[in-house]
Amino acid sequence: MCGELKSESTFNSHELMANNHTVLFTASKRYFYSCEYCAVCTQRVASLGRWLIGTYDINSERVNILHRFQTGDRQRYSWSIRSVVGSRALMQSDSYYFLELPSNQLTRLSLDAEFAQNSRMQKESAPIPQLLDEEGTFLITQTVDKKITRNTIEYEYWVRHPDGKYQRLGIGDRVIHQADTAYLWNFETHRPLAYSLKTRTLRSVTERQYQTVALQQQNIPEPNIHVQYQMSPSARLHIGRRFGKDWNYKMSTVTAASLKW
Repeated sequence: MCGELKSESTFNSHELMANNHTVLFTASKRYFYSCEYCAVCTQRVASLGRWLIGTYDINSERVNILHRFQTGDRQRYSWSIRSVVGSRALMQSDSYYFLELPSNQLTRLSLDAEFAQNSRMQKESAPIPQLLDEEGTFLITQTVDKKITRNTIEYEYWVRHPDGKYQRLGIGDRVIHQADTAYLWNFETHRPLAYSLKTRTLRSVTERQYQTVALQQQNIPEPNIHVQYQMSPSARLHIGRRFGKDWNYKMSTVTAASLKW
């Protein structure tokens, strides 16, 4: 070894839970020598990296560590939060996982294998799942190979139900999720569609109906709390509270380095 062993901790992803005061987060700690680009020393710390999944209560500033991981030799799978609905979170690492709160149970999902088996999803861009409800319904988004329009970003959308069955919605630029219905302006038919998550039926709607839903989506009030994180060296959560039109931001007393690694 030709250098001093050092470490650096940071928050990597976070989501504000439905109760508006609990932040679900992932954090990482990496080890390195001051001669970081030395191949010999770099290999010595390949298995020392660590990951945490935890929660932070904005009101009490209490931290609860839910899961700890240590990277295997030459394996540096990161942990990130993809989406949160109610008490269930979709996590991603070497695979996709469900995180159940408050039991904190992690359940591995077979999404990657399912995507690989679906010939229509075998494209250059990987499908991106988003959790729609606590039952485990996903919206799957993927960029298209050949665009239909000229100046619009296009995606192909699917719905995956908790029993593993898929329903293709079509191609569009966005999906509007409202209650148990997903709305899409389908570029293939140039008509708006509505898909019921409960009955699993796809039907046409009028342009007026679609525009009404789109307008309601735009008028949803913004949240009164906003959370972001600052990278090293401070590596703190940055909590913003809105008072009328003004925002007041405050740094958390908890830093990534102070977590119980």
